[in-house]
Amino acid sequence: MLVHYEKPASISEIKEALEGSDDEAKVGAMKKAVTMLLNGEPLPGLFITIVRYVLPSEDHTIQKLLLLYLARRRAAAPPARRAAPPRAGPARARARRRSLGPLALRR
Repeated sequence: MLVHYEKPASISEIKEALEGSDDEAKVGAMKKAVTMLLNGEPLPGLFITIVRYVLPSEDHTIQKLLLLYLARRRAAAPPARRAAPPRAGPARARARRRSLGPLALRR
């Protein structure tokens, strides 16, 4: 469900609301952040602020919105690149035998 806000929120406004101590302001800021993520905006730099100021909160609504934010952020993230497997060769075999010490079978 996408929700439209009349005035689009800026990242700096969301950060200010999250850094404050008012739980109602944090709820509003988290709703805006989740809505912006659902609309496809990347929200760079907001993750650290959310972890620092929202994660310690004990308000149930804020915690639910935090879970929504994290789930959506993970779904929107590009897939991680996998590293290429190490090449097998004579140098790798020698290094492996050296790491095994006297237990290594020598040819």
